[in-house]
Amino acid sequence: MNAAELARLQFAVTAGLHFLFVALTLGLVTVVAVTQTRATLARDPVARATGMRRVRFWGGLYVINYALGIVSGIVQEFQFGLNWSGLSHAMGNVIGALPLLEGELLTVLRVPVVIVLCAWVLRDAALWFRTALPSGGWRRTWDVVLPVTSAVLALTWGLLLAALIRGLSTDGDGHAVAAFSDLAHPFALVCAAVVVVGSLRQGVLFAARRLPGTDPEQPRLAGFARRLLWPLVGAVLLAAAAGALLLGSAPLVALPVAVGVANGTTVLATRSGEGALTLSGAIADSASLGLLAVVALPALAAVAYAQVWIWRVFARQGAR
Repeated sequence: MNAAELARLQFAVTAGLHFLFVALTLGLVTVVAVTQTRATLARDPVARATGMRRVRFWGGLYVINYALGIVSGIVQEFQFGLNWSGLSHAMGNVIGALPLLEGELLTVLRVPVVIVLCAWVLRDAALWFRTALPSGGWRRTWDVVLPVTSAVLALTWGLLLAALIRGLSTDGDGHAVAAFSDLAHPFALVCAAVVVVGSLRQGVLFAARRLPGTDPEQPRLAGFARRLLWPLVGAVLLAAAAGALLLGSAPLVALPVAVGVANGTTVLATRSGEGALTLSGAIADSASLGLLAVVALPALAAVAYAQVWIWRVFARQGAR
């Protein structure tokens, strides 16, 4: 068996696994959403408990399929780029508005991106698996995994955004690289603190909202959320001041918008100015953008509505 046959076999296995697990995930997410909604809206405690047991069972299968789908999908994406570069060149613009940016980011920032994916999957697994078994040790294990992975996820997101805002290092050939100093820079650490504290406050507010007013934990959580407000404001102002001093740009308050504020039309910048990926070189053609607008804008509106609906429906579950 030569190298070409091995490559075809590897792609066949990866594509088969990805197709199988993605199809199962699409079906399971509907089952979990419908089952949990019915359980949440049920007024009978017995029916609600039965529904939530079903949610934990199907949700555990969903998390496993979701993780395997992500892993096989990332491998498949690299296989497309390496073995079917012509197909990627022809269809890449249809898949995304910035087809070149994804490849550059995955290459340059592959380590933090992998950390984000692993923390994301483990956090979701902890949510579903912590009550799967009655063992106290089992639940305590997932009770540790859940906050740790949540903190790692928020921290790494902040470091990634800060690295993109500040600009990356370059190697000897002038190509962009993510050095340890880029992720451990004081500006990156301050931005990571903004994301961590903001995520923590949002989670505490949601937990306080779920509890009935008679629960003694409700005022304690609400007070903790109020105490987190000023550290969050301070971290945002510190990040803005650091950005103004380090970058010579306007105060960096909104981190995603700050990438454009700091770098202009450069979507992947380096501090030396070499190896930068500009918006004109990364963005898809007008026909592809028009197609994506027709498909993506309604989906974004649906996602925004779903976020509001989830907050309103599930935030008051404990009060019923």
